[in-house]
Parts: sequence; structure tokens; C-alpha cells
Amino acid sequence: MPGYKVQKIPGILGNDLNDHGHVVGSKHGLTKGSWRPAIWIEGQVTEIPVPDTPSTCTHINNAGDVLCNAWSLEPPSLGWRDVSWSNYLFRNGELIELPKLAELDLNDHGVIAGHVLTGDPEYARSVIWSCGQEQEIPVDGFFARAINNRGDIVGLLVDPPGSPEDPVPAMWRSGKLTVISHPNTELVSAIDVNDSGDVLVLAVRTPPGMEEQIVPAIWSNDVLELIDLPSQGSCTFAHLSNRREVVGTDYLIVRNPPKSVPEAGFGWVAGQSLDLSELLGFPITGASAINNRGQILCHDDKNSYILTPE
Repeated sequence: MPGYKVQKIPGILGNDLNDHGHVVGSKHGLTKGSWRPAIWIEGQVTEIPVPDTPSTCTHINNAGDVLCNAWSLEPPSLGWRDVSWSNYLFRNGELIELPKLAELDLNDHGVIAGHVLTGDPEYARSVIWSCGQEQEIPVDGFFARAINNRGDIVGLLVDPPGSPEDPVPAMWRSGKLTVISHPNTELVSAIDVNDSGDVLVLAVRTPPGMEEQIVPAIWSNDVLELIDLPSQGSCTFAHLSNRREVVGTDYLIVRNPPKSVPEAGFGWVAGQSLDLSELLGFPITGASAINNRGQILCHDDKNSYILTPE
């Protein structure tokens, strides 16, 4: 297990980092709740000129392309169907407005994948965007969530043929959609894919004497490797690197009233589970990304941190 050098990034809530160690996320604006999109490079914070507030940066690739989004509720506080949002690509100093897609991801070639919310999950449309051209994936009910440098896209398929009851993880590769499954484990969703085609999925597990958990797992060629979480919570977000290393956020599920409370950031490195709060000696509420150098981006309630293997 490697030791880590810790670098604090004050005032930034980081969402992603690339292999150069560049971080994107949000910083506080001048007024309460006015989050602004920002990029951090070697100690320098630069705000990205997205015209809307609140807004954030969600992804950065190794070419330096940055995905941003901005949102508002119209009228406020009515739920996700009333959210108005805009997506932008920041490339070479230029801000490019993108289609109104959800859960965007981009690869190092600048190809973007996401899905259009239609109001009816069975007729969701997934889209690939590149250089101003939009291409639809011809599968109803497929929610694209992540894309790798080979162009493989993973996500969730709602109401799949032959399995009308539950959504299932799926992958779009070379013009063909494949349902991702395992004979002994219920899989909930596919949330990331690396350049080797390994897929990060969420799986249902019930350890002896414990309540049901949602845990990350790596699926590759029908082989499933479950990842142990440091606590008894569940995972709804995680990120996979080309080194088959994983980070994410472990959530405590509160039954009454039902909600998910972020409990801790975790890592899975060299086949071992890491409690990042225990590693650093203070509470870490989430881990957002791990790059192909093994650097981990995590955060507490106010600041982000880069953990670099030594």
C-alpha cells in the first residue's frame, strides 16, 4: 500500500482531475449559493466564464478540455423536472454551448456522451457529441453515463427487452448494445469504464448480519470483482482508473425520513480498501476522482485535497 503526499486546495470543491494533476470543480462566488466553475493548476485558480450561476465544472480530460454546467429551478424547489440547465465545453479559451444533456462525460479525444431527459424514462435518448456534430444512439431507454478513449459508453438500460421489470447496466460498443449481468449478483447500474473496457458497476450485496448494501464492483468479460467498503454504508458514486483503482463516496442510508447522507470518502488501491478519513486523520466526506497516475482527489466540507502516491 503506497503512502501519500497530501496537497490542500483551499476553497475549491473538486469534481475531477486529469493525469497532469489539474483539478476542476466549484469555488464560492461573491454571494451566498453562487458557486462558480473553476480550474486549479499548480496552485493557480482560474474561474471559467460560464454566464450562469450557480455553475460548476464536472470533468477535465488530458487535453485540457473542461465540461461545465449551470442550473436553476423554474419555479424554485419543485423538483428535478423543473430544473433548467445549460452545458458548456471550455476548450482553448473558448466557451462552447452544448446540447442540454444530463450526466455528461468526455474522453481525451473530446468526444462527449450524455442523455436527454424526455420525461419518460423508457424513451430516454443518449447522444454522442463531437466537434459540433450530434449523433443519437438508436436505443430507447438507454441512459449514457461514461465514455472511454475507445468510444465504449456505459450506463443504464430501462425496460430492456425480455426484462421489463428492472433497469439493468449496459454498454454501447461498436454499434451494439450489450446488457451487463452476472449470474450470482444483482447489478444496479454501470457508472464508469476504463480504456481496457473494464466496467465499474454498482452491485447489491447483503453481508451476514448486516443490511443490504450497494457496493462498487469491476466487471470484465463476465468476471465480477466486488469491492469492500470501509464502513457499512452504500455507494452511489465512484470512479475507475486504467490501473483498476477505484475511489468514491460511501453513503449512510437513513430510513426515516429516507435519505442518503455522505459518510466518508473511500479508495480501493492495490486490492485493499482505504478509509480516507482514517488515512488523513480528519473527516473526508467524499472522493471524486482517481487518475491514471494513482492521484486521488477528495474533499471535506470546505476544501479539496490531492493525494499523490509516494
